[in-house]
Amino acid sequence: MFAHPKRLKILLMLHLGGQSATVLARELDMPKSQILKHLAALCARNIVVMRREGKRAFYEIAAPEWEAFLTLVLDVAVRHKQSAGPAGTP
Repeated sequence: MFAHPKRLKILLMLHLGGQSATVLARELDMPKSQILKHLAALCARNIVVMRREGKRAFYEIAAPEWEAFLTLVLDVAVRHKQSAGPAGTP
């Protein structure tokens, strides 16, 4: 579920706050249909939830545990990048 790089990008965007599929598609430069497929998979596993405001649908992270998981992923990625030094050096 989390190995797909595009799906991970969607999750990281949602970690910043609820978004519509249209905004996610624009910000991630992906077709909206592809975004919706990934969101459907994430909703089916209760990682993401959809809420409606009138005719618009917004997606957000389903539970605080998933938020904590994404925070950990980001922290590890930042630490890894910092320890790697400038591009091409250990």
